[in-house]
Amino acid sequence: MRWLAAALLAVLLGTWLLGVPSPERAVADVTRAYVATLSRGDAAAAYRLTDLDFRAVCSEARFAATVRDRASRYRAVRVRSVHATPPRGLRVSATVVLDTPVGERVERWEFAREGSRWYVYEDLRWCGSY
Repeated sequence: MRWLAAALLAVLLGTWLLGVPSPERAVADVTRAYVATLSRGDAAAAYRLTDLDFRAVCSEARFAATVRDRASRYRAVRVRSVHATPPRGLRVSATVVLDTPVGERVERWEFAREGSRWYVYEDLRWCGSY
């Protein structure tokens, strides 16, 4: 029984020491990665950052066609800030402030948690001719 208590304490202490990021921090990291992949036109990397439900109905090939169209919208864009709402179960909304060559742009994004990771909850309109 002591070994079980020691193992549980070790897991809790390890989790605390590793500093599991807050949902807001994780969502900000995913946002920056997603904007970077879109600006490069890297459809495969962007697709991997979308939620599993989206990937279940939208093939990577169909998604790739929309990334080419969206790449110019995100080229030379920098994420200034991400303001996430508190999680609602497995979902988070965030206001994303982008610095663009023509000024500031504010967008509303959605995120979904799958296991311990957060993904962009992508709109099906970005699935080609869905």
